[in-house]
Amino acid sequence: MTAKPMSASMAKAKKSMLEAIYPELAVSSISRVDQRAFFFTQIRSLLPPNADVLDFGAGRDKWATLEVGYKHRLTHLKGDCKRLVACDVDQGVLENTASDEQIVFDPNQPLPFADASFDLVYSWAVLEHIEHPDRTFAEIHRILKPNGWYCAWTPNRFGYFAVAAQIIPESLHAVVLKKVAAIGASDSRQTKDVFPTFYRANTYNSIAKLSRGLFENNSFYMVGPPAYHAGSKLLARTIDCYNRFVPMFLKPYLMVFLRKR
Repeated sequence: MTAKPMSASMAKAKKSMLEAIYPELAVSSISRVDQRAFFFTQIRSLLPPNADVLDFGAGRDKWATLEVGYKHRLTHLKGDCKRLVACDVDQGVLENTASDEQIVFDPNQPLPFADASFDLVYSWAVLEHIEHPDRTFAEIHRILKPNGWYCAWTPNRFGYFAVAAQIIPESLHAVVLKKVAAIGASDSRQTKDVFPTFYRANTYNSIAKLSRGLFENNSFYMVGPPAYHAGSKLLARTIDCYNRFVPMFLKPYLMVFLRKR
């Protein structure tokens, strides 16, 4: 069973509500705190000519239908690098048309790539699902070329919605997501795209520990637009205010930028 798609009226109301907080959304689909736009701007700045790129944990590319215009061009790298490979433990990656190659891999085995295969590896909303991050980081280091980059966006373990996700039993995640999506909150995932979470590589300190001896660590915390606000303008403004003023280690998102030593 999947979450019902947001109706046109609900989508319009959501956009209008967010425009009240971020008026620049009336100009484009990108707000001043748009973490995806920022993330892919950074990635594009790191890409060498004719780059080999791996989308690690790519999934089915739900963003293909969620992002349009300039933002879609910004966040989709196919055609702007020599080779874009999408890999995932889930068979859904075989539906990913935003890549040149699609590969399903076994998380209990080494990644199916030769040493020094990629100039850049990136992940979006993947690290929270990694059960053995030490093994994963070692494998990413192995398949990166010298001075190659691993870039990742992930929820901060101590951010407000990651804390909520850790409190709610794993068996209820899909049910809660369905109810949240049905009332027009900002999460657009289908329940078939909900996977177990571990949050073992989701703080700056954990990234620093995992990258020691392997990578130069350039990671940092970041705010973003309010998520899981259930269509409430008051709740969205409250979350936005909270995100702005909490200490850095409580910011909702972690941007991971690691360069291979």
